[in-house]
Amino acid sequence: MNSRDEHRYDTNKRLTLTILGNPDRRMLCRVVNVSHSGMRVAIDRPVPAGAAVRVEWARHFLVGKTRHVSRKGPEYLVGLQLLTCSSWRGAARAAFLPLKLRELAARWTAA
Repeated sequence: MNSRDEHRYDTNKRLTLTILGNPDRRMLCRVVNVSHSGMRVAIDRPVPAGAAVRVEWARHFLVGKTRHVSRKGPEYLVGLQLLTCSSWRGAARAAFLPLKLRELAARWTAA
């Protein structure tokens, strides 16, 4: 049973993930799903819980914090708490985000 309050939109989009630090580490990631406040990505190496990350696509980005990491076969599944995004601002974010997530997930899945 899934006890999460938010709907997750499944996708399979390959994007760029940067672990922010000194130095930053860039890698490809596969977005597994997104929700109003989070995102699950798959990467090929571990990342510490609590690390700040940036996920980029087209001219947009989001910044998040890793909440948990688990290994599944050759991949590491990373749960991200979304902190900010370049295309979702202020009060409009709450109303706009669910629609935008559906649109992004549909676009990413179709690509």
